[in-house]
Order: sequence, then structure tokens, then C-alpha cells
Amino acid sequence: MKKVVCLVLGFLMVISLLSVFSASGAEKVTLRMWATASPLRDLVRNIIWKNFEEKNPAIKVDFEGIPWSAFNEKILTSAVAGTLPDVCRYIGAPRFASRGLLIPLEEFIKGPDGIDTGAYMDGVFPNASIVWDGAVYALPFAWALEPGYFYNKDIFREEGLTPPKTWSELRAVVEKITKKDADGTVTRDGMVFMSVLTDGFLITNGAMPTDIIGEGAKATYSAPENVEALEFLVGLVNDGYLRMSGAWGSESKFFIEGRTGILATVGSNPYGWRPAIHPDFNWGTLLPPTPEGKPQVLPANYADSGFIFASTKNPELAWKLLKAYCGREGSALIWTQKFGSLPPFKDILDPETDNPHYYVYQMEAHLREIVEIALSGKSILPTPGDWHARGDEIWSIIDGEYGLLYAGKQTVAETVANLDEKVGAVLSE
Repeated sequence: MKKVVCLVLGFLMVISLLSVFSASGAEKVTLRMWATASPLRDLVRNIIWKNFEEKNPAIKVDFEGIPWSAFNEKILTSAVAGTLPDVCRYIGAPRFASRGLLIPLEEFIKGPDGIDTGAYMDGVFPNASIVWDGAVYALPFAWALEPGYFYNKDIFREEGLTPPKTWSELRAVVEKITKKDADGTVTRDGMVFMSVLTDGFLITNGAMPTDIIGEGAKATYSAPENVEALEFLVGLVNDGYLRMSGAWGSESKFFIEGRTGILATVGSNPYGWRPAIHPDFNWGTLLPPTPEGKPQVLPANYADSGFIFASTKNPELAWKLLKAYCGREGSALIWTQKFGSLPPFKDILDPETDNPHYYVYQMEAHLREIVEIALSGKSILPTPGDWHARGDEIWSIIDGEYGLLYAGKQTVAETVANLDEKVGAVLSE
């Protein structure tokens, strides 16, 4: 009899255990997340997922990398199809919040599982690229130079030059760096500038493309300071000391080869010439030169952010994943060695930091140089294309108008008038 009882109890125990395992399996939630496709970053992403799932055993992360060129369209078409993920890291939160696709985050931010917004770099939180209709819809994920001014230290040393701090110094430097052959063909550019990033140069003269950043902004490209800045750039172009370009990849190649003295480009481009890839390439980072008597400022882009789609069935769990990816540890892992894109937190250089992933920013000379620039003063998000809900449309307008200007097909006065009219029309709608 006792044997039978023991067998029955054992059987019931097995059934009970199986039920527990079954129930725990049924309770496990899968959160889908999208971010930019990048096999190199997947190595550190796997670390983030592993750490997150260990701390949250009831959650499994299903990650999908989306090609950058297809990302915006992927979100919009998936919204129609009802197949959006729970969490996403991309740019332009206002463009999706304005369509009702995102969850406002204030309650999460200020809640018991919230975040310390004072931990971000100056200007990063809040900023117009994460706000719509007065509410915060995303967490900042990066601080990036836009443009970043990078210079070839070997060329500067050979020519006996020091990094320019003013417009007049910049002109003298690029004039000396520029080399031409007997036929007058330029063999070494003094400076190459990505033309679409021109808005980032305007702020060096103390003005902005818009009167404010965010809702209610009006286009102010025709402000005297902006006109003066554009005339300075056009003068350099016409004199052959500055070449405007849109070829991101090839210009990096020319810069590495010593065919360009200063390259003004997006902050993430130095990833292609980092020491691990080009150990003999000696380069540095400049603060943007300004007119005499005006303080140096930082044109920066914080539009890269993370957000939660309103279609998620698990907003509280999605918030946990968003924090893990966009927080101090996740962003530090993702941006390691990117050189112009940084985690957006002010304690990166703290020698007593509790974040071991910050050590590379403190020890790697190039990274430390950029971090020190990022922390040197309040940075500014200049281009409305980075923060407006119709940012892609604004970028297209800006690119077209500046292209005509630098090609000599319209004057500075015509360019700023067109920008005020066209960008202003978008901002006012």
C-alpha cells in the first residue's frame, strides 16, 4: 500500500513539475526589436540581448536588422500591415509620433522603473528630435557631430600649420594645403565639405536655420548671419580652396590617402578610418571655426533614438528593452570605436565610472578627443531635417538648394529666399 502511495505521489509531483515548466514556457514573452542592419554591431548586440534576457528570464528578444535605406518605408508599410515590432532604434521619432504610431514615454521616464534624465549630455534631453506635440516619444541613443571637422595631422605638420579656430585662420590653412599641378588642376584639396550638412556651418556665425527648434519654428535662412556664412563658403569654393561633395565613401578614401587636408562630414564616417583599420593614418578632430570674437559651438545630431510602437501588447516589458538598448551600457557597446558618434551621457570620461564599456572612450586617444569636444559646451541640433516630422522632405529641399548654390546656378540671396519659402512652408503645415 505504501508503495502504491509513493508511486502516486511521485506521479503527481512529476505532473506538477511538468505543469510548472509548461506554464513558465507559456508565460515567456517574445519582444521584437528593429535597428539598423550591421553584422559588425551584431556581435555587441548579442551581448546586450544576453545580459537583458539573464536579468529578465521571462523575456526573449527577437531582433531584426533593417537596411538603413529601407528603414523608413519598412516602418510605414508595416504600420499598415499591422506587423510593427515592439521596440525600434532609428531616427525621426516625430514623424512616427505624428501618425499615432508611438507611445509617449513620460510615465515610464518618471515612473518607478524610470531613468535619470540629468545623466545626458547638455542639450540631449529633451531635444526636438524626440518630442512631438509637447510629449517625449523616444530615448536619445547617440550624440554625433554633424558635421564633424576632421584633419590630416601629417599634412598639417608638413605645412607647419595649427588647427584653425576662426574663419580667417581656416581660409589661410586651406589655401596653403590646396595644391595644383601645372595645368591648374587641384591635386590636393584644402577642404572638402558634404554640402547637405551646410546648416551645421551656419550656426558657427551665431544664427540658426530656424528661429526656434521644434514646434512653431519658422525658417530664418535669410538672417544676415546665415547669409554671411554662406557667402564665406561660396567664396572658398569659387577660389578653389573648398570642394563641396555628396560622395561620402570616396571622400573618406581621398582623406585617408592624403588628398584632402580637412574633411567635414557626418560624425560616424571616421569608423572607416579608425586605427584598427588604418593604423598609420594620423588624423584629428576640430571644433568648428567661427568668425573672430564669436564662441565656438557644436553642430550635433541626436536624432538617432529608440521608441516603442503603440501596437505593442507589452508596453512595460518593451520599456525595459528600450532602456537596456539605449541606456549607458547598451549605447556604449554599440558606439564603441565609431569615433564621431558617442553614447549621449555626460559621465563617459569619469575615471570612477561603474560602466566598464566607457574605458575604451577614456583610453583611445581619438575617441577621448571627440568626447572632450562633445563635453566642452552645449551642442546644438541645427537642421530641421533632423527633428521635424517631415524631415526627409526638408532634407531633400536643403540638398537641392545648396546643390544649386555651389554649382553656381543661383546666388546666396536666391538660395536663402528659396529655403525660407520651401522649408517654411513645411514647418507651417
